[in-house]
Amino acid sequence: MNGCPHTPDCLVSAYEAAMMDTCVILRFSGAEDDCGVPVASYEESAPTRCLFGQIAASERYRPEATMSEVVAKLRLPLGTALERRDRVRITHRGGRALERPLEYAVEGDPRELPALLAVDLAEVRP
Repeated sequence: MNGCPHTPDCLVSAYEAAMMDTCVILRFSGAEDDCGVPVASYEESAPTRCLFGQIAASERYRPEATMSEVVAKLRLPLGTALERRDRVRITHRGGRALERPLEYAVEGDPRELPALLAVDLAEVRP
């Protein structure tokens, strides 16, 4: 970051330049089946750039009052709409399409930091 002052705009630009992965946000939309039982369904967003990282088994953790284990971290551009009931599908890593996209549940509330949106991810349970 030579010649770039440590300003919020500069930090945002630096983080966004590092986001070389692609994901699709799966927005939760509740529905009911024929018997009136709530069923989770998801609507896909347009692809968005992101920075995805899996967590080593020795560093994984369980947030309080949950059975889910945080297995990955995701960084998204500021302003990305994401809620705790949504899911995320990683479709590209380092610009290359994944043969089998990876799907994760959002664990807890996404955290807005000065230059990015930080998200903990858990494995999707059937």
